[in-house]
Amino acid sequence: MNTAQWMRDLNDSKLLRQIVMPGSHDAGVYGTSQTILRSTALGVKKQYVVCQHSDFAMQAAAGSRFFDCRVFFRKIPSEERQAPDQKYQNVLGHFAMERVKLGKLKFSEEAAIGGYGGSLHAVVGQALDFVTANTSEFVILRFSHTYHPNECVQEIKQIIAGPGYQNRVYKSSGNIAMKRIGELRGKVLMVFDEQFNHHITPAEGILRFSKFKEGTSNIDGLSTCGVFASSRDLAKVYAGTMEGVENHLRNHPGESAGHLHFVYWQQTAGVLGEKDVFRTTTAPKEPGKQWSGGAHSNLGALLSQLKARRDQAGRLPVNVLSHDFVTAETCEKIIRLNPNYPP
Repeated sequence: MNTAQWMRDLNDSKLLRQIVMPGSHDAGVYGTSQTILRSTALGVKKQYVVCQHSDFAMQAAAGSRFFDCRVFFRKIPSEERQAPDQKYQNVLGHFAMERVKLGKLKFSEEAAIGGYGGSLHAVVGQALDFVTANTSEFVILRFSHTYHPNECVQEIKQIIAGPGYQNRVYKSSGNIAMKRIGELRGKVLMVFDEQFNHHITPAEGILRFSKFKEGTSNIDGLSTCGVFASSRDLAKVYAGTMEGVENHLRNHPGESAGHLHFVYWQQTAGVLGEKDVFRTTTAPKEPGKQWSGGAHSNLGALLSQLKARRDQAGRLPVNVLSHDFVTAETCEKIIRLNPNYPP
């Protein structure tokens, strides 16, 4: 399979809610060489922070299409500044403490216990370059966990105003889950959570993201449901996944399911609970113990369960399967959950 262009085998008439996509958890924190740690005195190491092997371009080439983007405002040390007035930069990050309380109502400018990854300019530019080079594809960037939305949106608008990018950003209103694949090809869809509410302007490519609420009938932008287990124990992650699957299949039937079901196939557990994320994710199964070890070694078993539920229910049990350290191999397994996908 050519994972860089796997969407070309999808029918243009399919709705977004009728396909399965691999997703990248904490997509912007990749590779130890470019990760900048905070709070090293507390024993934080780069392997506690890094969640992906490679940058956005390589993750997209591996097949990932839904990117978890958490943007933080990093204070640039004076010796690193390109200009005297360049005191801060927007970078993606992974932190146990995203805001540090200094007093009853005051917070620091920076997060703590974690690290910064790729720059916002780099990751958005790579996404735009990818769909420009691969016009059969589209990618979704979901922005959340962001505490400086004004600066984030301002820089994104500057990036997408660059030569050749204006027509590569999806700028239509309405329910994205109900859009046809043919309409999305060659685009970057940027969706922003409630911290960005007063910035939402579809005509500029700033689209809304929300968690699905039961009984919602009129969705603006993109909405997802799902169960986040928040555990390092894969058996608990699996239980949360299947709870979300059964809830989605049982309570969100037919056309009323105008949102995506999001599976969090990742192992975390509170403050620094993930420790070495790569080692946890890729740990082998324990002999004779079901749902032991890491998310990668259990991915095939999970997909077998999801395929059985798909065939039994007659519709997809999941739309996005988000995971750490995406590879072409893990993505291909997820892509093949799409019904009738070519061998």
